[in-house]
Amino acid sequence: MRISRGRSSLVLVALPTSLLGVFGLSFSIEAQAPASLPSDVGTVEGTAKLAASAGVVDVLGIKLGMPAKDVPPLVKAANAKYQVKTAVICTLAVSCDKSQSPQVGIVGADGQWDALQVGFTAPPTPGYVSAIVRHVDFSNGPLPTLQTIVDSLHKKYGDDTANSNTEFRNHNKILFSGATNFSIIWLFDAQGHLFKFPNGEPSMSCLRELQVPIAAQDTSWDMQYGSRPQVQPPGLCNMTRVFASVTVQLDGMVRSMDVNVENELLWHSARLATWNMRDQQAKQQQEQQRKQAAGVAAPKL
Repeated sequence: MRISRGRSSLVLVALPTSLLGVFGLSFSIEAQAPASLPSDVGTVEGTAKLAASAGVVDVLGIKLGMPAKDVPPLVKAANAKYQVKTAVICTLAVSCDKSQSPQVGIVGADGQWDALQVGFTAPPTPGYVSAIVRHVDFSNGPLPTLQTIVDSLHKKYGDDTANSNTEFRNHNKILFSGATNFSIIWLFDAQGHLFKFPNGEPSMSCLRELQVPIAAQDTSWDMQYGSRPQVQPPGLCNMTRVFASVTVQLDGMVRSMDVNVENELLWHSARLATWNMRDQQAKQQQEQQRKQAAGVAAPKL
C-alpha cells in the first residue's frame, strides 16, 4: 500500500440509528435493529467469556483478556530498559493501603521514548487485560518514513478496516488525517476475522470510539461508586479494535507512533460488574446502618 498525503481534513459523520448493523461471518451490515447483548454482560461470568474471546491480536505478546498475573513478565521481556511500575486504585475508603488495593494496570517505560501501558479489569473480576497502549517516540534517533511504519503495521495486523486515506461513497473520511497525522483502524470479530465496510459505506454504530480510543479515557472511575455505566448496543464498538495513530513531519518522516488495542464490550462489562459489586456493598452498608439505628433510643425530652 502506498501512502499519499494531502491537506488536513477531519470529517465526522452523524449517522441515524437506523444504520446500526448486525454483524455475521459474511461481514455484511443489514439495516435492522441490533441484536440484544448477552444476558450475562456485567457479571463476573459474562466478563470472563468476553475476555476469553477478545484476544485475537497482540502487542508484544500481550493480548486482551489475558490474566493480569501473566502480564508483568511479558512487559519486562519487551524491553530490557523498561522501568516497570504497577498502578493500583483505592476504593472510597479514607485510608488506602495500596498493598491491599486491586492492581488495575502496569506500565513499562524507557524514558519518554518507549512506553507500554496495560490496563486490567477491577474486582470482582480476577483481573483481565482490558486495554493495551504502545507509544514510541523516534525523535531520539533516526526517523523512519511513514511508509515503513504503515508497512510494519500491516505486516503485524494485516489489511486494515479503514485509514486516513479511506474515502467512502459520500467522499467523507472517518479518521483523523492531515499533514501531521495518519490513522489506521482494524476491527476484528471474536473469531479474528477482519471487518470491512460493505459497499464503501461507513455505516457504524459507534463513530465516536473510532476517534477517541477508550484506553485514552479516564479509568479511575472503575472503583468509584458513581452512576450505573451504560453498555453500548451491539455493533462496531463491541469488536476488538486496533487503533494506530502516527505523527508525521512535513518531510514525511515519522516522529512518533501510538497503538491502542481494546474491546469496548469487555471494558464496559467489567466496569458494570464493578459497579454492581459496589452497589451491593452500599446496600449492605445501608441495611447495617438501619439495623443499628433501630436500636438507638430517642433522647429524653
